[in-house]
Amino acid sequence: MYYLYDGVGRRVQEVSTYDVEKVFVYKVFGQMAEEYSIGAQSLPCTTTTSPNDFEPVRGTSAKKNEQTGESFQLDRFHKDHYEVY
Repeated sequence: MYYLYDGVGRRVQEVSTYDVEKVFVYKVFGQMAEEYSIGAQSLPCTTTTSPNDFEPVRGTSAKKNEQTGESFQLDRFHKDHYEVY
């Protein structure tokens, strides 16, 4: 497990080895307002996390999620993320 801190030393994120993440949200004056747990089960549906949910789009390298109608196209310039349409 490790922690990430903001510029004034407040803990803003906790990451465990089990793909469970906690995010800490602070109010303007520094009091902790909320703590959210994010687990592996709540990952967004993408071509990486759910490849079987996507079909190729004819004539392009894009992939379309039939359930949501979103199309994912690999960013041609950066090549490290997808553009979602």
